[in-house]
Amino acid sequence: MVVAGLTSFNGRVDESVRFMDWGFKAWQLRPLAKKGAVLAKAEVQGGWSRSVDLVAPRDLVATVPASTSGEVKGRVVYSGPLKAPIAQGQTVARLVVDAGDGTTQTLPLVAGAAVSEAGFFGRLWMGLLSLFS
Repeated sequence: MVVAGLTSFNGRVDESVRFMDWGFKAWQLRPLAKKGAVLAKAEVQGGWSRSVDLVAPRDLVATVPASTSGEVKGRVVYSGPLKAPIAQGQTVARLVVDAGDGTTQTLPLVAGAAVSEAGFFGRLWMGLLSLFS
């Protein structure tokens, strides 16, 4: 930390400590999801599966202002449909977290399972199934 404009070393130390105390008191962590929790599903194109679970790769927490008393909201964002093949654990989406005061955070979401690319007949079969669903 760099503190300028104070005349003594002790003054800079005191001001640095006050600043760090403010930082720790002004922010809090809000748990969002445990590692492996399924948060959404994403559509898959050209794979043996028509969708894949979007899961938390680790315990997800949001850093929000301590003054935030309301619920923290999140939305899942991905460019879809996802194109097969998809590896299990591959980052394929984002969780955009809004604390309600204009601050946002973006956290990664990964594929919960591998989705292999379907061959010609597999894509034909999936196309037929999509006509009836």
